[in-house]
Amino acid sequence: VRLDAGGITWMDKNYDERDLELASILADHAALAIMSSRWYAVARDARTSIERTEATVKHFHEGRVSEAKFRALLETGPDAVVIVDGAGTITIVNAQTERLFGYDRSEMLGKPIELLIPERFRERHPAHRAEYFLAPKTRAMGSGLELFGRRKDGSRYRSNCKCR
Repeated sequence: VRLDAGGITWMDKNYDERDLELASILADHAALAIMSSRWYAVARDARTSIERTEATVKHFHEGRVSEAKFRALLETGPDAVVIVDGAGTITIVNAQTERLFGYDRSEMLGKPIELLIPERFRERHPAHRAEYFLAPKTRAMGSGLELFGRRKDGSRYRSNCKCR
């Protein structure tokens, strides 16, 4: 590159002021195009993020509506319902369960299911529960056996339990 009063010589070609002005304009346009593509990518990523957030909110809302319908159905059903997790912890009970067992809901939630089983059966129950969770399926509990539940006051009642 050689610079003189008439312009620039680069790779044995002479460029005057007009060429330099045109090159400057092209460089500005290239810079704008690069910046524009970067902003487009940022905007596209932001739009994608917003769409994902909207989908998550919609899914969450639909889930909450489904959960509300499930809970309403559970509460209006005629039977006591107790739902436990794989560890045997009570996660959901309905109003009929409260009436049948005499516990407030808050006294049952988070407690082991064995709370609702007569003491003489409590020791063996975790093993039965663990066996069920190895291959869970809908079935009557304790087929051929008389099953009992234990109320808060200690009284027992004959139970017709099903695992689902």
